[in-house]
Amino acid sequence: MPLHNDSSLLSGFRGMGYNPSFARNRGTKGSALSLQSLTDIFLEKLKSKSDDLIVVVQRHWGAVVGERFAGKCAAMNVRLGVLYVSTCNMAIKQELLFMQHTMLAELHKLDGGNKITKIRFL
Repeated sequence: MPLHNDSSLLSGFRGMGYNPSFARNRGTKGSALSLQSLTDIFLEKLKSKSDDLIVVVQRHWGAVVGERFAGKCAAMNVRLGVLYVSTCNMAIKQELLFMQHTMLAELHKLDGGNKITKIRFL
């Protein structure tokens, strides 16, 4: 039996370390892909549901932060469960930090908002 088809039992018998294969099939069945199709696949992977989530958050931003702060800050991006918020100055940033738990509760009421677990203020 070739070593690349080894099992943990045979490796133990031989006194060699066993490294299970974590490789997965590419889905292309060995054929080369064109650069255009690779670009399309890459862009599709980059485009995630978070793009749609930021649109929902921006649409309901006044309800999330309140009308008092809606014009002084803006939701910029959602990445890996973190909402990035741009503020116009440090005083607004400090006040929003105090409101962070309330904002998270409002965000969780939105469609897909439960994916946001943290808010970072810039």
